[in-house]
Amino acid sequence: MVLDFSYSLSLGLQRIGLIDTVDIFVDSVDFEYGEAKWVIVESIRQLYGERLVASGLRIPDLYNWLFERMDDEVSYFVCEAGANILHHSGLPGAVFKVYFGERGFVISVSQQDSGFDCEIVLRDELKKQHGGGFSFFKSCCGIVFFDDIHAVKTVYYAYFFE
Repeated sequence: MVLDFSYSLSLGLQRIGLIDTVDIFVDSVDFEYGEAKWVIVESIRQLYGERLVASGLRIPDLYNWLFERMDDEVSYFVCEAGANILHHSGLPGAVFKVYFGERGFVISVSQQDSGFDCEIVLRDELKKQHGGGFSFFKSCCGIVFFDDIHAVKTVYYAYFFE
């Protein structure tokens, strides 16, 4: 599915059949950021692990990101989007959110700053200087979308079991 500049959170939530949400606020880059990633990965593994494997993806585990196992899209998204948000935001803190649904899930990572222009990042290929986030976003099975492509504060990853 990859990057979709026209997709929206409301479409994603409708498609997953929203059941519940979890918000995780991160003020500290050290402990809280690591803990937030584990909470997201563990929650998705517990609820959707078998369904992810059945659809051809790896069971989420943050160690998969370290070994560049891109078939663990949950861990890859959380690590890449989280690192980019925390590294490039001028203000401390981030908000991770998971939307759990009957037919899939949505993960979001938000920064507190003014955001970045996604089209400029893609056009100028800044991704090559700052890691593999956009390379992953362009090749994953889920949908990666943004709150506002010209002033991105929130990056979303949606995965559907359809």
